[in-house]
Amino acid sequence: MSRDAVGIIGSAPYFAVRYRHPGFGKEYLFNGDSRFFEKERGEALMRKLRLITARNRITHELLNAIFMRQRDYFHSGNPLDLKPLSRAELALTIKAGNGADPVIDASRISRLISGKTVVVPSGRERPLKFFFPAGREIHRRAISALMDEERKELSAGKLKRPLNDGEIRDRLKERHGLAITRRQVGFCRKELGIPNLYWRGKDGVYSAERRRFSAACRLDIASVKKNAPAKPGIYELSLADVQIEYPGGADSVFYIGSTGNIGKRLKEHLKPYNKNGGIREYLGKYDCFFKYIVLEAGWQNEEKKLYDLFAVDFGAPPRCNMASPRGRREGTVMKILIIEDNPDHAELASLALDPHFEVCLLESGEDALRYLEGMARDAWPAAILLDHSLPEMDGLTVLDRIIKRGYDVPVIMVTGQGNESIAVEAMKKGAYDYVVKSGDYRVALPSVVYKAVKQHELATEKARLALDLERLVITDDLTGLFNRRYFYRKLDEEAVRAKRQNGKLSLILFDLDHFKEYNDTFGHIEGDRALKEVGRIILSSIRDKVDSGCRYGGDEFAVILPGADMEHASAVAGRIQRSVREKKMGNVGISAGIAEYNPESGMEDFIKTADDALYEAKKLKGRGVNIK
Repeated sequence: MSRDAVGIIGSAPYFAVRYRHPGFGKEYLFNGDSRFFEKERGEALMRKLRLITARNRITHELLNAIFMRQRDYFHSGNPLDLKPLSRAELALTIKAGNGADPVIDASRISRLISGKTVVVPSGRERPLKFFFPAGREIHRRAISALMDEERKELSAGKLKRPLNDGEIRDRLKERHGLAITRRQVGFCRKELGIPNLYWRGKDGVYSAERRRFSAACRLDIASVKKNAPAKPGIYELSLADVQIEYPGGADSVFYIGSTGNIGKRLKEHLKPYNKNGGIREYLGKYDCFFKYIVLEAGWQNEEKKLYDLFAVDFGAPPRCNMASPRGRREGTVMKILIIEDNPDHAELASLALDPHFEVCLLESGEDALRYLEGMARDAWPAAILLDHSLPEMDGLTVLDRIIKRGYDVPVIMVTGQGNESIAVEAMKKGAYDYVVKSGDYRVALPSVVYKAVKQHELATEKARLALDLERLVITDDLTGLFNRRYFYRKLDEEAVRAKRQNGKLSLILFDLDHFKEYNDTFGHIEGDRALKEVGRIILSSIRDKVDSGCRYGGDEFAVILPGADMEHASAVAGRIQRSVREKKMGNVGISAGIAEYNPESGMEDFIKTADDALYEAKKLKGRGVNIK
């Protein structure tokens, strides 16, 4: 059975109803006058068609009523300006406009629209039932909008108390023509989670709920602390009926942290907004909306997420932030270093950044480099705002020295109008971004700085993860030594270096004696502990970041000694051998074979020489070292 469809031709609605009757298997097309055009003519077919003409006429009238009365409602989205027709109201409309008095009711309409689609003006095909909101849904939308009106009228003093269900019913009927009983108002109100008259008028609790806040209380330290849970969390304070200037027009003050110091933090948060002492008048006198999110575990990670989301929404981090994207401890803010010799520009940039960051001002590149030189890594600024036109040393030179000295800090170059080429050169040298001194460029500074900090943070995290991955690939999980793959790579690198520099290179191969007997006697757990202990002994016996200790096989180990001759390698092997004996791990000992690299022979010969020496040493059962 084909689906009925509605389309629009030209500017006026025109309905082409395709109707397939299950008894015929043919399709007929009816225009706006209910005249039909058959695909195949025939006397018998015409007689049968007359029997369903009335139903076709009803279908057409139904579709016409739907589109004409409800298309505006569909596009407006305002349930109070236009009243959509329910199924029952549509049935009455069709009966009133049809002289034949057709048999039509809400149930019949539901059956007629089931499975049918309508092509809306945008060209999309939507289910026909989309144009038939249930009566309860219409009532809920109207009551929700009326409750918003009620709150505004209460705030403006037009209403002395909230409306009861009877008054809501009367207002809906009077203003919007909706027929609804008092009982239906109560049902819809409960479905919407709207409290009754008593609770809506009690201490602003309902107002807080309507604004999706957690509570409403007086804006003083005692009241806020009483309403806040004594746990770490994210808090938002909003003054009732007061608009506070903030990026994006937000009217809330954010507090991120724990409630232990909420009194001190509340004063800090209100301080930037306290113009001529105006906010003090509201303390303890007017209501405040209070929102909080309690964070049980890992709340530092959650506060960082909120910090990032806030910066994305408003283009700048919150002024009263209690967290930093750099993961510093609670109570600290990001430090920004501004290098600017012009006092006026420096002051303006400082004022633009001061609400969001801790600002440090320096006048020259030499001062900045000395400032960074005596600073610990964890105290480095989060970003550097570097002016190009500096005395003695220009911005590009300062940038080059900052990067060469290894200061891992994002630098933002500030240039004058017409100096965009310098900014491009700075980006090539490693600057994260640039700002041109044109117009009111200071408005964009917080967003630019924060973006650079975030990009640098992501790049640092990516590099750290890459190093961690590399470390996992080349490290033996059990002993912490390098694995066999790294052994061959490192030995090849050191052999190339020794040949190029005409230097020394020695290799020690170790093999544990009687380890299989120890493992069979005491079990695999004790065997693993013995291997871990041998790995620790090797690491403690070689030069850090010079020599390389590796696990060569199951109970075989290797040490690569760059720049070491046979005498030095023999001393290292003897030291490791004594330390293993002193641990007294049963009969376990360790044999060692040493070889010195000969550039004339290949890598395979080098390893084979050490392996042959190890074979000779194994005959001594760990009592000596064999050197070749």
